[in-house]
Amino acid sequence: MHVQEIRLQQVLEGAKQYRVPLYQRTYSWSPKQLSRLWSDIVDLSDAREQDPRASHFTGSLVLSTGGVGPGGSEFLVVDGQQRLTTLSVLIAAIRDHIAKTEPESPHKVARLHETYLSDRFKSGDDRLKLLPTQADRTAFRAIVDNAVLDGMHSGVIDAYRFFRTRLVEADDPDD
Repeated sequence: MHVQEIRLQQVLEGAKQYRVPLYQRTYSWSPKQLSRLWSDIVDLSDAREQDPRASHFTGSLVLSTGGVGPGGSEFLVVDGQQRLTTLSVLIAAIRDHIAKTEPESPHKVARLHETYLSDRFKSGDDRLKLLPTQADRTAFRAIVDNAVLDGMHSGVIDAYRFFRTRLVEADDPDD
């Protein structure tokens, strides 16, 4: 086993894909867990005003690399899929919030999308940086593709809507 501290940016950037095995449970974070993460993010944002190096421990991620994909760029998520899915959904919510509130900044939107959510050089589900369990894939794909419809419901989409609402509430249009 190889243990190291790594930032979320390093986990998701590049040509890597994280696959959640079929035996893992479906996405299940509740508003209570989402609220706790949001509070941690707000606290970290405040702390970074004083110390730009401030960070936050989001928990462990256990990955398996044995025999998964060509070139070792695909990993099975053994533990941490709820956090990894939630953080990916948060990034998509930030991307979509920026697209709506800063139409003059399409490069920011593209950077978030292409760095952390999708690999533009791959197609189908291979393009997704995170491939959730089968039951969550349609909803997650809709979030990544910015195609969430009003009638769609799932835990993953509820998390996306939670973060979209919090971003609107926290946004200062004059800032």
